[in-house]
Amino acid sequence: MHLLFYLSVLLLQIATAMALPLIRPNSIISSANLAISYVESCPHDTNTDETVTLFIHGLDSSSHTWRRVQQSLTTPTIAIDCRGCGNSELGGPDEFTPNALVADVKSVVDSHPLLQKKRFVLVGHSMGGRVAMCYAAKHPEDISALVIEDMDIRRREVNSNFIPNFDEAKALSFERLHPNLDSVKN
Repeated sequence: MHLLFYLSVLLLQIATAMALPLIRPNSIISSANLAISYVESCPHDTNTDETVTLFIHGLDSSSHTWRRVQQSLTTPTIAIDCRGCGNSELGGPDEFTPNALVADVKSVVDSHPLLQKKRFVLVGHSMGGRVAMCYAAKHPEDISALVIEDMDIRRREVNSNFIPNFDEAKALSFERLHPNLDSVKN
């Protein structure tokens, strides 16, 4: 009987040690006065000196895109819900621009204790890659590494877009072809 008890305690300790890091949802109020949501995964103490990874998802996606990646990393991570995605507020549709998204990311960086005054790894997927490039160009002092994943180099033709009432002018503001990093700053 005692052996069974000790075996169950040992199994519980092993399961706890192997548990996935806790994913915690949260939000901040951005400089544009919008609620911007994010989820964080901190496998260790939140006062860690470990490098944090900040994830930005693509268009028509959310922070959930990064959930399994966050759970697999042993360092702290934060995944943002860009405005109008996941649990974040949209604000005015005309304000859905690369510069506005960069300002939202900066609001999260400036308010989060794991990111404040620390350099972090910035990862962007698709549209999030464009936002990450713009952020890195405007705030290079914040970035220790930049990872762009699965981003189109050239904008797709309008006739290939299935979105009703597609606004080509707005899409042009997300042009992805740039001769160098400095050209992303504008």
